[in-house]
Amino acid sequence: MSNFVKKRRRLTDLYMVGKEVSFTDVLDENGDDDPIVVWLNKLSPIEQRDSADQATKARATILAIKNSPVFSPERLSYEDQIYDLGIDSRELQIEFLASEKIQEAEISNEERIAANDEWANDQYLISLREAWVDGLLDKWTEDPEDEEAKKVYDELKRFAEQVLEASKDDRENILAEYEHISDDEIFKSVVDKIIDAEADFAWMNEFAAWQVYYAVRELDDHKTRYFESREEVACLDNRILTDIVRLYREMTVEGIEGKD
Repeated sequence: MSNFVKKRRRLTDLYMVGKEVSFTDVLDENGDDDPIVVWLNKLSPIEQRDSADQATKARATILAIKNSPVFSPERLSYEDQIYDLGIDSRELQIEFLASEKIQEAEISNEERIAANDEWANDQYLISLREAWVDGLLDKWTEDPEDEEAKKVYDELKRFAEQVLEASKDDRENILAEYEHISDDEIFKSVVDKIIDAEADFAWMNEFAAWQVYYAVRELDDHKTRYFESREEVACLDNRILTDIVRLYREMTVEGIEGKD
């Protein structure tokens, strides 16, 4: 009887999706590339959920700083960022707080104006934008007086000016909402917003790190994780970590497109 008996598949083998990926950073003694090859596996729903749960914990840890006393060391470190960002006046701080609402108003006005016959007929605005991206931007950069590029530039500029003009009242009304708020409250709100942004950033980083921990497997055994712990992932060179995250996202996007 042959010793080479085919290993029976198990239920846990079903729907496992992945691919080989290799990384090269060093040369061996002969001067040749010495790649490290691993298996990149699509996360299961449970692994995806656990990654999100761990990321939520990291986010909550930072958000808790918002409840710290005003002069606590944790909060002071975020207050210092106000000056690093150059938003050290009341006017600039209000602009910072109002920026999202102003942007939403501008997007709304842009959509409304783009729907007008002047810009919507024959997909005029869409055609201008496509032409700009498809080569006229480069032409205009090299020669701002290029006839074709300048014509498209002037039209896109005219559209942007219409949106800006339509958004003036919205902008003034939004900024007016902060007129009666004290400087201290404005300052506190700015710090809170910076903390919120840092918390969101922490969530994305932690989620990506756990995805890498779960996704990278041994090449000869796709069920065995390559990394011994989440801490080992933290020790990766940022370039390698970024590449793995990119490759994983490309793989999952390809899977979604395949289903379509």
